[in-house]
Amino acid sequence: MGVVDGAESPAVRRPAPWWITVVGLVVMGGLIGLSRRFGWTGSPLAE
Repeated sequence: MGVVDGAESPAVRRPAPWWITVVGLVVMGGLIGLSRRFGWTGSPLAE
């Protein structure tokens, strides 16, 4: 039990787990790619 608790607790207690960062980067990259591909002039990412 000690090993499981030690491995799980820090990840749960951190405000931003690594997977949130990965998902955020993928989403941002996708939005930038779509805004450029479709030429959304109203998008702040398509400057």
